[in-house]
Amino acid sequence: RKLGTSNTQGCDSAASRLTTKQRLFAAEYASDLNATRAATRAGYSAKCARVQGHRLLTNAAVQAAITEANHKRVERADVAADRVLIALRKVAFFDLRTLFDGTQLREIKDWPEDARFAVASYDVTVDRHGNVVTKLRFNDRLRALELLGRHLKLFTDKVEHSGSLGIDGITAETVRMMSDEDLAQMRLHARAVMELLGKTAVANAAPGRRPS
Repeated sequence: RKLGTSNTQGCDSAASRLTTKQRLFAAEYASDLNATRAATRAGYSAKCARVQGHRLLTNAAVQAAITEANHKRVERADVAADRVLIALRKVAFFDLRTLFDGTQLREIKDWPEDARFAVASYDVTVDRHGNVVTKLRFNDRLRALELLGRHLKLFTDKVEHSGSLGIDGITAETVRMMSDEDLAQMRLHARAVMELLGKTAVANAAPGRRPS
């Protein structure tokens, strides 16, 4: 048990003794897994980069730094993906009624946070009669639904041929991010899209035929 602790401390101290170039190599190698290019970008001579890259990969401390860099990249990617899905969800299921108090548009400071994602632009003008006109433009709800549907695998690229709606690809992780109500709305919108695609396919099936 003491021996294991000693070895761990030895690895930690070795990792802390990496030179600046070695640390740069570890970070660069994690980005594309090419030792020669990573060595060149880290500042090693291009003439010796291939040999240096191979040598660095045999260094236990460098390997530990590469592993750490890979873990950080995965964490950043997961966070980025989660933020994209959350933003799409807010656009797709934004409730316009939350912007109003009765029939009056609320002040921007009183808007819900989701409005930051759903509202694309806000414009206030005065018409020729002196009336204040407020124009809101919203981000594309249908496009957001489509992207979420593809992520959840609610439909496939061949759906216009079969007319079926598959949900076999849904995983526990993706379902966890959406409520039952949101999933139900997603299915309804997906079916509407499929019906529209089906009608388009029928209309284009016989281009030479004229309506009676």
